[in-house]
Amino acid sequence: MLLVKYSSEGFVETLEPQAGDSALVTAATDAVKNWKFLPIKKKGAKAEAVTYVGCQYVPSSDTVFTSFSIWELVRPASFFCTGGHNASA
Repeated sequence: MLLVKYSSEGFVETLEPQAGDSALVTAATDAVKNWKFLPIKKKGAKAEAVTYVGCQYVPSSDTVFTSFSIWELVRPASFFCTGGHNASA
């Protein structure tokens, strides 16, 4: 589980591991740090936000996995990651 803060333009600013196997945190962080989120709006203007992203490692040599956020942003990765709680920063 990663805590992600992203800018009003949707770019990841910070990633903080919250839970999970330390051996896999680097791979999850590497996958998510390149995402671009759809910015939330606060009083009609784009705003920075904080969200949780959960990643599940599924080992397989012949299966292709994709990562996506709850905003349907698709990025290839070796983790299946989904965004969760979204609250303004």
